[in-house]
Amino acid sequence: FILNMVQQIYLLTIARKFFRKVSAIICLTRSDAEIVAKLVGDVHKIFMIPNYVDTELFKPSPAKDPNLIVWVGRFVPEKGLTYLLEAMQKIVKQHKAVKLVLAGDGPQKNKLMHLTNKLGLTDIVHFTGPLSRAEVAELLSKASIFAFPSLREGLPLAILEAMASGAAMVASDIPGINEVITNGQNGLL
Repeated sequence: FILNMVQQIYLLTIARKFFRKVSAIICLTRSDAEIVAKLVGDVHKIFMIPNYVDTELFKPSPAKDPNLIVWVGRFVPEKGLTYLLEAMQKIVKQHKAVKLVLAGDGPQKNKLMHLTNKLGLTDIVHFTGPLSRAEVAELLSKASIFAFPSLREGLPLAILEAMASGAAMVASDIPGINEVITNGQNGLL
């Protein structure tokens, strides 16, 4: 809440003045472009350039693990990982062989590891720590499902890389994500 409030104040004050003076503004998503257009009033300055994915590195593997769910990112509150862990507690009751790999690092890692233990998921959930780009690509190539329960995002590179890797998508229905995933067509929101 506080972060959203600070961002709004910034956008309505400093950013608005700055945006009006520049000759071009690059946005990752349509929703970001719409917000900036309201501030600037000149849509001709706004250009959308989405994130790039190296499809030579991020590609499907023939060795998919049908029980592997993966998440990649920073361990911060806005990533919604507590919801993913709570959902896993329900999922494992119906799918005993499923496992969740959480790749990354961040300030909430210890809290999430404690929650994993509290929920009885220590045999199901694996925390990898930080991975290299090649290690992320290898992990995503084997994943059957990529879960992304974020509460707010821009255009997440992790989703684009997981899609390029052939993982089924399960993600939050929020701006940025719902611009690349259409519920029921190329994923579930």
